Amino acid sequence: LHLFGLRLPWPEIEHAAEHHPSAVARSRPFVMLTVAMSLAAFSVYAVVVNLVPLLTERGMSTSAAAVALGLGGVGQVLGRLGYARLTAKTSVRTRTALILLASAVVTALLGVVPGPALLLIAGSVLAGVTRGIFTLVQATAITDRWGAVHYG
Repeated sequence: LHLFGLRLPWPEIEHAAEHHPSAVARSRPFVMLTVAMSLAAFSVYAVVVNLVPLLTERGMSTSAAAVALGLGGVGQVLGRLGYARLTAKTSVRTRTALILLASAVVTALLGVVPGPALLLIAGSVLAGVTRGIFTLVQATAITDRWGAVHYG
């Protein structure tokens, strides 16, 4: 895939105006985006750290909980594979809000659903899907809004 995919041209992204970095960094939208992404990152990665203990507390064996965690990794890959389709159908604001909301809902559900094991495993996979998409939303949050000219 790298042999073919890395030879494709980068897509052109047009931005209406160039933004000065210090003005962007002090702007309300940037600060709110930073806070939202930080809280969301804390939430989605807390699931990874706490999933096995959570599932064992809910009656699953350590091995089954580890498999559920691994299936969450499969969910991450599936989420990333579907990201292009999501970007084609949504705006950057809609996409960001949707993923932040979905990851919050899935995290909350994992915290309150007592079982059965298949439902908890499905929750782990869904958490992985939202986490996979979130990492791409997070990686492109600045460039999608303010361009890549002053990204570094």
